[in-house]
Amino acid sequence: MWLVPILAGRVNVLIFSGTIMVDKSPECHKHESECSSSNVFKPRKFTLGGTKVEFPYALKPYPSQLTCMAKAVTGARLGQNCLLESPTGSGKTMAMLCSLLAWQKQFREEAELAARQEMAQKLQELSESNAAKIVNQGGTDIEISKEKEPGFLRKQTFDLSPKGDSHQVQIPENPTRNRMSMLDSWSDDEDVKVATPVTILDSDDSDDYFRSPKKKQLKSSAPVKTPNKSDKREKQSPKKQPQPEQKGGEGTAYKPVKVKVPKIFFATRTHKQITQVVEELSRTPYSNTKMTILNSREHSCLRRLEDPFKSKTEMCKSLLEKNGMEEEENYGRKKGCHFKNNLVRQPIEHLMDAMDLTEAPWDIEDFVASCKKFSVCPYFATRDLMATADIIFCPYNYIVDPLIRQSMNICLSGNILLFDEAHNIEDAFRESNSFKFTAGILNEAVKNCELGLMISSKKAECDQLKDAFSTFDKWMKDASSKLRLEDSFSRERTCTFSGSRFANEMEVAGFDKKAFDLFVKAAEALFSEEGGGQMSPTKNAEVVEGDESLGTANMRIVDIFKASPQLRTMVDGLKLVMSRIFSENLGNRDDYNVVLFETAFKVYREGPSEGGWQGKGSVDASVELGLNLWCMNPAIGFADLQDARSVIVTSGTLSPMTSFQSELGAKFPHSLSTDHVISPSQVWVGSVSRGPRGKSVNGVYRNAVTIDYQDEIGLSILSICSIVPFGVLCFFPSYAALENVMKRWQMSGAWHTN
Repeated sequence: MWLVPILAGRVNVLIFSGTIMVDKSPECHKHESECSSSNVFKPRKFTLGGTKVEFPYALKPYPSQLTCMAKAVTGARLGQNCLLESPTGSGKTMAMLCSLLAWQKQFREEAELAARQEMAQKLQELSESNAAKIVNQGGTDIEISKEKEPGFLRKQTFDLSPKGDSHQVQIPENPTRNRMSMLDSWSDDEDVKVATPVTILDSDDSDDYFRSPKKKQLKSSAPVKTPNKSDKREKQSPKKQPQPEQKGGEGTAYKPVKVKVPKIFFATRTHKQITQVVEELSRTPYSNTKMTILNSREHSCLRRLEDPFKSKTEMCKSLLEKNGMEEEENYGRKKGCHFKNNLVRQPIEHLMDAMDLTEAPWDIEDFVASCKKFSVCPYFATRDLMATADIIFCPYNYIVDPLIRQSMNICLSGNILLFDEAHNIEDAFRESNSFKFTAGILNEAVKNCELGLMISSKKAECDQLKDAFSTFDKWMKDASSKLRLEDSFSRERTCTFSGSRFANEMEVAGFDKKAFDLFVKAAEALFSEEGGGQMSPTKNAEVVEGDESLGTANMRIVDIFKASPQLRTMVDGLKLVMSRIFSENLGNRDDYNVVLFETAFKVYREGPSEGGWQGKGSVDASVELGLNLWCMNPAIGFADLQDARSVIVTSGTLSPMTSFQSELGAKFPHSLSTDHVISPSQVWVGSVSRGPRGKSVNGVYRNAVTIDYQDEIGLSILSICSIVPFGVLCFFPSYAALENVMKRWQMSGAWHTN
C-alpha cells in the first residue's frame, strides 16, 4: 500500500481501504506551543550511555526514542551489534542520527585529547634526554624549570649561565633539531596525525639563550636540514584548512590533532528514502557534519545516453577505458569523459566551499546541479568525499552486495553500519550472494575469450577462462536430460541440485578447487591494469611511453583486448558463488541450491511475416538453458560485515527477534522492541461502508474505477479534514489508483476545496 499526505502537518487520521484511524492525542498542540517559544533553536541535551546527546528543541523525544538512542550509543561505544525494533512513526531516524553523531563527536574529542597527552609525554621525555646530552657534551650547567601551562601540555625553559667568556654553546646535530625532527617522523603515523606545538628558541649574545620567542631563529653549529617531502607537500597544498589556535603558553600555539574516527554508514532501501533521511539530518544540531551520498551513475551522470550503449553505467565504463584516452582532434585533450577529467584537475574537496555545500546537508539533486555548474562528475565526486565524510548515506545493497562494495571501494573495517527499514535485509543478503546466468551469456563470454586468444597478449589467461566456461556449458547440456515440469502451471522445466551434489558433479567434470583457483588467478591477470607482451609495438598491443630520460624500462604495454560485459559478468558471478562453495571448511555447500532451468524466448527473423505484412518478420520460438545458484542462508553475506565496529539494524517489524538473529548468524547483545508512541486508548478504528451521500465505498476493482466511488471517497476525505486538525494520511493500493482519483478530484473541483 502507498501512503500520500493530503494536508501538511501532524497525522491524525489514517484511511486504509475504507478504515479510519483517529489519533486523539494532544501531543501536536504541545509541539506547536514549544516550536513557537524563544528557545526553538537551542537543542535539548541528554546524557545517554555516557554520551552527551543533543536533540532538536522543537521535538520532544518520546520514551522509545530515548531508549533507542541509549542502546545505539552503548553498542557503538562497546563495539557490539544492536537490533532495534520501533514502530513506524516513532522517530527512529532522528534518534539514530542524533545518538550516533553525538557518539562520533565525543569519540573524536577523546581521541584527540589522548593523542595530545601522548605527544606531550613524548616531548617531555625527549627534552629531558636532549638536556642530558647537552650537559655531557657541552659541559654547561643547565637548570630545567617546568612551568605549568593551561591544559595538559607543559613548556620547558632552559636557563644557561655560561662559564667563562664564551657565549657559544656547542649543540650536537641531532639534539639541535631533535624536537622538530621527532615531530615530523612521528606525525607520519597512519592512525594518528598530529600537529603539535613546538617552541623554537632564540639565540643571541645575552645570557639567556632559550627564552620566549619573538622572531625565532635557532643558532647552532649543526647544519640546517632542508624540509622533507611531506613538509613540501604541505606547503604546496592548493588549499589548507584554517586551524584554530589554542594558546597553551606564551609564544606557543596548539593545533588540532587529527585522529582516525569511525565513519557512519547510514544505509536504507532506496534513494528516495535517503532524501528523507537527509532532511531529518538538516533538523538536527549536527547538520554541519561532513557527509556524502553514494549513488549510481544512472542517478548522477551528467552525460546523455548515447548509442550503442544500453545504460549510462556501460557508457561510463567504455569512456574510461585505457584505449579511449587518445588525443582528440582539434581539441588537444583526452577523450574519455571530460567531467571525470575535470574532477582530477580540481578535486571535489576544494570545490565544496565554492558550491556552498559545507554548511548544511545536501541531497543528491542539489549536488548534481552544483557539479554541473563546475563541470565535474557527481558520481566520482561523491565517492571521493568518502575519505573526509563522517557520515555516508547509501542504499543498503551498496553495503550488502560484495560486488558493489568492492567496485565502490567501501571499507567497513572499524566503522559503524546502520541499516534502516531493514525488515527485508535477509532477502537482500540472499540475493546479493546468488548468481544467475543463461547459456546465451555463457556463449558470449566464450566468444570473447576466443577473441582474446587471437589478439590478446595474455593468451594463457583467456584459454584458462574459456576452459572453465566450456566445462559449465558441457555440464548444463548433460544435466538437461533431468529437466522436468514441476507442476501443470509451470512454463519452465527445471531440475534442482543441492550445493553438495552440484559441487561433486562439477569436480567430476573437471572444475574442482584447484581449477577454480587457476580460474581466479587468470581472471585477475586478464583484468589487471597493465597488459603483458614484448616491449615493442605489435598489432596486439599499444606501447605507452613514459619519461624518455628513464629509457625503455619506463615503457609499458597496454593490451587492446577488451573484456565484454558478458565476460565480466560471468567472472564476477562465478568468483563470488564458487568461492563460497569451495571454501576451506566446505561448510557453505549446503547453504546453496542450484537450479538448472529451460526457458522459452522469441526469435524474430528479417523479412515479411507469414501473412504478408511488412514488419519485424516471422517469429520462431526457441528454448535456452540457464543456471540459478541460489544462496539460501543470509548469514553467509552477513559474515562479511564482521570487521565493522558495530552493526545496528532498525525497523518497525523485526519480530520475532530471536529467529531474526539466528538467520543472520550473529549475536546482537543489545536488542529492543518498543511500544508505539500512541496508546491504544488514543486510537479509534472503524470501518466506513458508505460516504456522505450514502453511496458505497467498497474499494474492489470494479467499483474503484467508477466516478461515483471516486467522488464519494473525495467527499469523505473532505468531511474528515473539516473536523480533524493538522491533516490526514491516506493509503492507496497503487500509484495508478492514486492518479485516477487525483484526476477526478481535479476535474470535479474537490481538489481545490478549502
